[in-house]
Amino acid sequence: MGISLNQNALEFIQELEKVACKSTWTKHELVKKFIDSEFYHVKFESYYPSAIEKSIWWAVKRSENWVMSRSLYKIEQKEVKSMTHLDGEGNGFGIAVVEKQKEDKKEELDFATNSNEDVLDTVDVSENIMHPTILSISYDRDALIRHLSEHLYEVTMLSLSIRDKGLRHYQLKKGMGENLYFLTESYFRRLGLAKTKYRMGDFITEGAKERLINRIPSGLVYEHMVPKNIYLNKFRELALRNELTRERIHHLLDKYHFICIITKEEDKLLSSTKMPDDWDGNNPFYRYEKAGIDFEPVQYEASILTNLRESVDGPHSELLHESHDQNRY
Repeated sequence: MGISLNQNALEFIQELEKVACKSTWTKHELVKKFIDSEFYHVKFESYYPSAIEKSIWWAVKRSENWVMSRSLYKIEQKEVKSMTHLDGEGNGFGIAVVEKQKEDKKEELDFATNSNEDVLDTVDVSENIMHPTILSISYDRDALIRHLSEHLYEVTMLSLSIRDKGLRHYQLKKGMGENLYFLTESYFRRLGLAKTKYRMGDFITEGAKERLINRIPSGLVYEHMVPKNIYLNKFRELALRNELTRERIHHLLDKYHFICIITKEEDKLLSSTKMPDDWDGNNPFYRYEKAGIDFEPVQYEASILTNLRESVDGPHSELLHESHDQNRY
């Protein structure tokens, strides 16, 4: 057993879920039970006073088997297992489990649902309809999509191999969106296309452009024109069924992954997690068109784009030069 407070707290909570004699606990009770358990290490005494409490909160939240309120934490399980009590004698759980918890026979598909995901099942994404607006994008978007597809596939396959169910669930749920952003950021930074997230878009609105030109980035939003949960949920579903491929990721990203830099006022006009109910699954800009939000392609400096076309896979740091912010937005 390691001596990582967060990891030990998580393992404590997972074990408690299996054998707890009651379902509702106060925060103080969980902290005391943790300190009396074999998962506690004397090293933790040197941590700041609220460290254990925060680690317990983190473990309960990450487990996703609890209902949390301000003062009470309640285990929410389909089956309640019989057990004796947990005690701290001998610095161990002292557990006598009467009935062993059943092994999970399949990964839970309990990700957030979205009515738009049904649309994806009816659209042949391998035959993408090229919207005229896409042709105006000034950088090599095909290279970005290839970069994202390759690395998202690799990291998703790694996530599936994680043995800890809670961590695996996190990586396939929230982690996939974080990976998408990180890979996008690393691509733009590596090629010298952008230094901040608000310069990594495919499109930008007039209001957002004015803020960038005037160096007022506050009030801007890095917005997925098709909410990313729609296609990321499809990646998870396919991955858990062992049906995910690089080609499938590429087709979905190529069809739906577009970023627009907008103002917070414009963001309020958009639904945050879904496309309009009458969306046909083809036009990635339909949400913006229906909200009446106009946008234009981000213009990247011509000298940088020329270098990128000459050596997409080469040592870009030697080919590219830094641009002044006032020359692009």
